This record gives sequence, structure tokens and C-alpha cells, in this order.
Amino acid sequence: MKTCLLLWFSWQFDRNIPRLDELYAERFPCRYYLMPFYQGDHPHTIPIHESSLHFQNYFAQADKMLPQDADYYVVCGDDMILHPDIDDQNLVDFIGCRDQAYVKYVNAVTDHSFAWHRFSEAMHFLDQYRAIPFHEMMPSREQLLETYRSHGIEISNIGLKNFKGAWEKKVSWERVRAGIKYLLTDRKRYAEWPLVEGYCDFLVVPRKYWKKFVHYCGILGAMNVWHDCGVVTSLLLACDKVLQEKDSPAFGVELWNQEVDDLYEKHKGDLEALLSDYAPNQIYTHPVKLSRWQ
Repeated sequence: MKTCLLLWFSWQFDRNIPRLDELYAERFPCRYYLMPFYQGDHPHTIPIHESSLHFQNYFAQADKMLPQDADYYVVCGDDMILHPDIDDQNLVDFIGCRDQAYVKYVNAVTDHSFAWHRFSEAMHFLDQYRAIPFHEMMPSREQLLETYRSHGIEISNIGLKNFKGAWEKKVSWERVRAGIKYLLTDRKRYAEWPLVEGYCDFLVVPRKYWKKFVHYCGILGAMNVWHDCGVVTSLLLACDKVLQEKDSPAFGVELWNQEVDDLYEKHKGDLEALLSDYAPNQIYTHPVKLSRWQ
């Protein structure tokens, strides 16, 4: 099995490359670092000309420089540290996604609350930017909805449910205020071409879906679609089967705000101590800023 590891960078962090080589050179001989505006000569680093806000375009731009014979393409952030026992031969079976794509979770944008930080942007991306003939290159709305149904996702219009949201299903003052503002200034209850979104800092794409995936990524990147929507929508459109974490024997660890510093303090900035503390079925920890850790 040939697994190609793609680590994407939000900006030019050349100093992290030697650390990543130490971590992954033996375990993933087929690996590439996708770095914005890179001008160096590291053999595994591909320069990308795109903002990390639309990092689905990283994959579209890099595709011609990647090996075309990989069985799986694995995407993760440069600050996401994989389990030390994972390598190019066992990663797919570790996750349980043989012959399937993988992403942590998927939500319909129309299921989020009015207060979700990308709500209006995702609902209006077609209204704001029509620099390319989008509808000529992408599935019709009817085809899109059918594809979503095949993945167990139903799209509904905007309504009272959007005062609650996709995750914490409860009404809050923040959501009420955002909902009133949206309904008074927007009133759009129907998504012309509804997007989905998910946590896409780690995903797996089998070769049979890769070309279609990067094609859709390029289109949604050109439309300036926010990356978590652009990547996951492309994944569902391209792949017949997509495994989510809830159906996998493995899991990832995501840290937010103070949790990042707490983890650092717990292990006293010792990367080896962190790696030795991974659960047997833990895929990764994210984020781990290598510039801080020893």
C-alpha cells in the first residue's frame, strides 16, 4: 500500500520542516509539505499560492506535482501530530477506512444556528462571487441534494431550528439576537446551492476519488468558499463512501483556547512525553505548535 501524507501550512513555517522530517521521514517516505509562497528548495515542499482560509485550493494546485499512484492521500495540518505508531502501511486500517474516505464529522450548513460564525457567508457565497461559471461545472441543486441523501444528510430550509444549531441544541440570547438580525436584514430561507461543513484538518481520500475531489476543491476555492465548507462539500461530492469518526474505532483529539496551553504545561513542553501519552486508538493531537515543544 502506498499512502501519501500531505501536511498543509497556514503560512511559511520553514523552521518546522526539519522537525516534521524527524517525525515522519521513515514512517511516510511519500510525504509533501504544502506551504504558501514557499521559495526554498526542500525536495518535499510544494509552493502554494492561496490563503489558508481557502486551503481546499492547496490540493488542486499541488495535484500535478504529487505522485499519481498513491493508494490513499492523507491530509493533515502541520501542527497536527499523528500517533507515533501510525505509518503509511497501517494508517487506513488504524482508522478503519479501507476503500473509503474519512472525515471527523459532517453537518449541513442549514442546520447551524444563526449565530454560527460562517452562517450568512455560507448561505450567500453564490450571491457574493460569480467570477466563474459555477453552475456549468458543479452538480445541479437536485443532484447535490441526492448526493447528500446518499451520505445520510437532509437539507432543510432556514427556520426555528436555526435558533438551536447543529451541536448544542439549545436556544441562547446570542442565537436569538443573531436570528432576529438575520431575519430582519436577510430573510433568505432557501439555500440556492447548500454547502456542508466539517472538521477537515485531517482527512483520508482514496486514489479512485482523488481527481474528482481536487477538481471540486479547485472550483470551490475559486469561489472563495471557507475551507471547512469547501473541503467537506468536495469530499461528499467526490466520494461514494465517507466514514466519520462516530463510526470509526479511532478518534482524534482537538484542543481549543486554554486547552492548548494546559496540554503544554502537563507535559512540560516535551514532545516525547506527549507522544507516549497517546491512547492506543488516538489518531492525532491538534494543535501542537512544534516551535514551542522540545
